[in-house]
Parts: sequence; structure tokens; C-alpha cells
Amino acid sequence: MCHCFNLRRHRAFAGNIDEEGIVLEHLPGYDAPAEGFWEGYIEAQAGIPFDADAFPDSVNKQLFFECGYELAITLLARGIGVKWPDRRFVPKALIVAAPECWDDE
Repeated sequence: MCHCFNLRRHRAFAGNIDEEGIVLEHLPGYDAPAEGFWEGYIEAQAGIPFDADAFPDSVNKQLFFECGYELAITLLARGIGVKWPDRRFVPKALIVAAPECWDDE
């Protein structure tokens, strides 16, 4: 799961994990990774087919979108449905469901 990379190593996901989750660090001009990951996750949960042509201008955003999509599909295949309603905050339930994506080590 989360085969692309460890998300905590990316500065867009470098917020502190607390009892509720991770507040994402939104850096000026650098929201595409976190936004792409969230959009991929939400679209996969909604059953929307992956469209590689949707990212003509941003390979970086596409990579994060694919990782978010992959994470959601993997969790759904395992019978784990974690809702992620706010792109600015990673819920604790998602961190618990896929700890390897958020491990600092």
C-alpha cells in the first residue's frame, strides 16, 4: 500500500500528527501535491475511473493523484472505507489504516 513513497517525507505532508490527524502544511505555490493526493483518493472512493490525460501540465500532481487513488483502491479492496472530507487535514483513521504511508522512519 502507498507504494509510491513515504508521504511524511514530502514537505506538503510534514504537519505534526496529533490525536485527530495531520494538518497539512500549505506552502505558497506548493499545494498541488497534497491536493492531487486528496483528489485521487476521493475519486477512487467515488468509483471514478482513473484518467491519465487529466494532468497535461503537472506531472508532479499526477504522481500524487495516482498515489492517493492507489491508497483508496487498496483500502477499499481490504474492506476499509475511510472518509476524507477536508483536503487540508489527513484524518487519524486514514493514518491508522495505512501507517506505512505516514511513518517518519
